[in-house]
Amino acid sequence: MEAHGQFKLGAYDNILYARLNGSWNEETAFLFSKKFKALIEKSMPQRWAHIVFMDDWELGVPEIEPIVKELVDWCIARGLVCAAQVFSRSMIVKYQIDKMVTENSGAFSRKQFTDEHAAIYWLRDKGFEIKPDRLQNNFQ
Repeated sequence: MEAHGQFKLGAYDNILYARLNGSWNEETAFLFSKKFKALIEKSMPQRWAHIVFMDDWELGVPEIEPIVKELVDWCIARGLVCAAQVFSRSMIVKYQIDKMVTENSGAFSRKQFTDEHAAIYWLRDKGFEIKPDRLQNNFQ
């Protein structure tokens, strides 16, 4: 089966950036997980953060949920300490994200934002600095 939905990934210093688009099927989730893990293994230090932009994400089939759950657990075990999720308030999107991603686990915490600047400030408070030009440069 062919992948449906898209994503872009980038890393700078100790932050992994992601932008999700479209409606995801299982193949897209597998590909995302594979590329996400490869990027972490290549460039992330022992303590790192993640920011994901999901305004253009249109949910996924139920089969993506165990794939994403496994990826989250894998990331936390490899030093992910905080994740900022940026999307317009949609109860359906929030519901699916909440099913897949734990809010807190040990040193890990996750927070959802409707405004990217609030997400950036939260990450800064957690010790992860994002310069505004990094957002543009990590997705070109």
